[in-house]
This record gives sequence, structure tokens and C-alpha cells, in this order.
Amino acid sequence: MLPTLLFSAVIVFGSVVLLAWHVKAWREADHGGLAERDYEFFRRQYRRRMQASGMLGMIGLLIFGHLWVADNTMLALYWTGVLGLLVWTVLLAASDFAASRLHYGPQVAQQQTEHLLLNREIERFRRETSSPPPTDPMQETE
Repeated sequence: MLPTLLFSAVIVFGSVVLLAWHVKAWREADHGGLAERDYEFFRRQYRRRMQASGMLGMIGLLIFGHLWVADNTMLALYWTGVLGLLVWTVLLAASDFAASRLHYGPQVAQQQTEHLLLNREIERFRRETSSPPPTDPMQETE
């Protein structure tokens, strides 16, 4: 019972920390200067992350709560529900990952292109401004 309690407590504590972190980040963000598309992305991201973090806390409580379920049929239904919440949490995390990739993908591609162009420009500048190789004075007299 003690390992189950500790495991549940760690999950619930992690959930509370994540929830506080998301709320703090949302409040500190400057949403006034964002375009409508960006604001909607961040609003949905906040909602997904709050829901996933809250469900982690519920899963932690349910893991501890199984100790009071006596009937095997009810226990099977109980764990099926816990597994359903876990699958839903994983789906939320996957959708958050996919949404972030879709939102930031074009920006990352543009930055990589600019980085490549700047590196090429730097190399071209270095080639143009580098001093010519020193000549051998012996070759000039011949």
C-alpha cells in the first residue's frame, strides 16, 4: 500500500506543479500584441496542457483509489476507465506536439533558410577579404 501511495503522490504532485507552471506562463505571456492566429494557437495549447496535466492528477488519485475496490468485475471496469484516461492524456500530448509542429514548422524552415544564406554570405565575404597567399621570394627572381 505504501508504494502505491508514494507513486500516486508523485503523480499528483507532478500534476499540480505542471498546472501551476501552465497558469503562470499563461498569465505572464503578452497576448495583446499577438495576431489572431497566434492567440488562438496559444489559447488552445493552454487548454490542452491544462486538461492533460489535470488528468494526470486524476490518474494519480485513481491509482491510489483502486485499493478500495473489492469486486473483480468492478476492478476491471475501474482500470479500464483509468486506461481510457491515460490514452486520452497521451492523445492530448500527441495533438499538442502535432499542433506545435504545424504552427512553428514554417518559422523554423524560414530560419533555417536564412541561417544557410547567412553562412554562405559569410564564407563569400571571407574568401573575398582574405589576403592572398604569401609568395615565395625565390620564385620572383627566377
